[in-house]
Amino acid sequence: MSQNQVQTDSPWTIQVWVVVFVSSVFVVLCSGLWAYILVTRTNVQALATPTVVVAVQTVNIPVTLVPSPTPLQISTPVLEPTITATPPPSDGTVSIGQMVQVHDTGGDGLRLRDQAGLAGNVVYLALDNEVFRVEEGPVEKDGFLWWRIVAENNDKQKGWAVENFLTGIR
Repeated sequence: MSQNQVQTDSPWTIQVWVVVFVSSVFVVLCSGLWAYILVTRTNVQALATPTVVVAVQTVNIPVTLVPSPTPLQISTPVLEPTITATPPPSDGTVSIGQMVQVHDTGGDGLRLRDQAGLAGNVVYLALDNEVFRVEEGPVEKDGFLWWRIVAENNDKQKGWAVENFLTGIR
């Protein structure tokens, strides 16, 4: 056998392509294992709880209080309740037990109050075309006739209303 010839029948002879293939598989397996470890391990830094530190510096400023030479007098104005819209004239068709409809509020709505008169607290704002049943009245107060009305479908919507914004419907 010559010196330039390679003996291929020996059991220990390895082809170059086999070495390259096995090395490539080894590198791919190691890379995959390393990626798996990086993805699945618990990130200790992400679990750390941030702590906020606030530094406060106090500055003392001397203040001298000087009394005013004249006492301040404050007067409290007295507010009188007013009607925001001028009510239309009453047609006189409202009576106890009758169904009435709210009308001509100009989009402001009709304020139903807990008692007859402008001093009563507003408990509900009835809109134009809402229908109510008359339960009590009339009571004359603050220059208006007041009727106690209750909503047709909800007895919690009730209060005293000015007759000028009500029209009898049945």
